Amino acid sequence: MRSYARALGSGTRLRILQRLSENPDQGVAELSEVVGHSPPLVSWHVRRLRQVGLVRARREGRLVKYSLVADQLEALHQELTTYLEHLVTVHTAHTSDRPNSGAARS
Repeated sequence: MRSYARALGSGTRLRILQRLSENPDQGVAELSEVVGHSPPLVSWHVRRLRQVGLVRARREGRLVKYSLVADQLEALHQELTTYLEHLVTVHTAHTSDRPNSGAARS
């Protein structure tokens, strides 16, 4: 989960993921135009997304095209859902154990 958090902790990487969800098979040059950064910087961000398995590369001649890994995104979604459900359960249990702080005092 921590590796996903680091990978998703950048606005640039989130914009890259958004672009790839709208238009799969994008190269670094196309992505750099959309996110507004140089191709080397976009390549670095894409590498981080590839390292956690959210993006895959496919070579077309000299070009490399990137797309999302749907299975990995589904797994991430499930993991986040489970984690958020756990947080809600813990929070609910914690707040129900508290005395009513809004009760009138005599």
